[in-house]
Amino acid sequence: ALREIADAGALVRREAGETVYRAGDPGDSFFVVAEGRVALLAVKRGDDGESEIRAAGPGASFGEESTIGSARRATAVAAERALVAEIPVHVFRRAASRAGRGGNAERIERALQRGATRDLLLTLALTRDLPAASLDTLLDAVAHRSFDRGEAVYEQGAAPSDVWLIADGLVQIQTEEDDRLH
Repeated sequence: ALREIADAGALVRREAGETVYRAGDPGDSFFVVAEGRVALLAVKRGDDGESEIRAAGPGASFGEESTIGSARRATAVAAERALVAEIPVHVFRRAASRAGRGGNAERIERALQRGATRDLLLTLALTRDLPAASLDTLLDAVAHRSFDRGEAVYEQGAAPSDVWLIADGLVQIQTEEDDRLH
C-alpha cells in the first residue's frame, strides 16, 4: 500500500515564500511535510486580508479539504524551504482498502477530515476566536455527511439540533407555505 502511494504521489520542493497552492484551487490531493514548514493563510470572516491559520512542520499534513471534496480553503506557502509529499486522495483510499486495514485507514481519513474542518472553523466569525480546548470539543462533535441532489437536509418545523456547514455543493432552502426556493 505504501509503495502504491509513493509511486502515485510526488515530492514537491518549494523555496521560502513559494506557493504550494492557492485558496479556491481545486484539490484532489493532500500533502505531508517531509522537511521545512508550510504556512496556511486564509481570510478570516471580518478581516480584510489573509492571515496564518496554522503551520505544518515535518510529519504534519495539510490540504486535507480534498478528503471532503472541497476546493482549497487556504493558500499554502512555504514558510521556509520545504519538501512535501503530494498524495492523491483516490490513491490513498484505494491503497488503504487493498491493505485490508480498514480501521487504520478510517482513522487516518477521520484525522484528515478533522484537520480540514479545523481549518474551516478557524476562518468563521462564529468560531475563529475559540480557545483550542473548546475548538477540540466542537471538532469531537462534528459529523461529516453527504446528501444526494434533492435529498432533504432537515425538514421545516423540526426542532433545531445542529449547525450545518457546507463543505462542497449547494443547498436550496424551500418553505412549505409557498413551495418557493430561497
